[in-house]
Amino acid sequence: APDAVALLRRALQERERGGPDADLADLQVALADSLARSGRHDDSVAVLRAALSAHPRDEELLFALGAAYDRAGQAELALAQMRALLVVNPDHAEALNFVGYSLAEQGARLDEAEKLVRRALELKPRSGHILDSLGWVLFRGGDARRAIEVLEQAEALAGPDATILEHLGDAYRASARLGDAAQAYRRALSNVAEELPSDQGKRRASLERKLRELGERAGRR
Repeated sequence: APDAVALLRRALQERERGGPDADLADLQVALADSLARSGRHDDSVAVLRAALSAHPRDEELLFALGAAYDRAGQAELALAQMRALLVVNPDHAEALNFVGYSLAEQGARLDEAEKLVRRALELKPRSGHILDSLGWVLFRGGDARRAIEVLEQAEALAGPDATILEHLGDAYRASARLGDAAQAYRRALSNVAEELPSDQGKRRASLERKLRELGERAGRR
């Protein structure tokens, strides 16, 4: 990531020589991502805020800033940013999904969350990650059976993904399918390395804790 930051800064300088009409958004987003992967979240946010000052309605930049806030642990700012993007484009599938999933994570306004995620799914019906969000909304609403159906579809579409598999494990566990839950958690653990370095430790700790709890529960039988 640090090497990527240096390369992208040079690439931006070269493209800026093309004049004020040069399209910089893709490089600015890539630079912000590399800064975040280096743990430099404040710098990542600063790059995107500066880019948006010149192009305040650029959807790619608006979404990237919301994601940068989220990575920096500023959940409320991330949510507000994604809602601002939906003002610019009410049919931005990723922003709809982000807001719906965030509400589900909070356990709040689940009817609105489901509506937003289902609209995102209409726009991108083959997205495993949006299906994961719908499954998580259903799970948070107490419908583990339907959540399992949706999350299994999500995993089939997206392939092995630590977040989807952890959600699926949680739904299996709530349905007393403890063997399936353990298998899902173990598969999630084997795919943690695919996540951002800053997220890996927290994800691994969560999965290991849930596997221990399953083991303890089985031992009490």
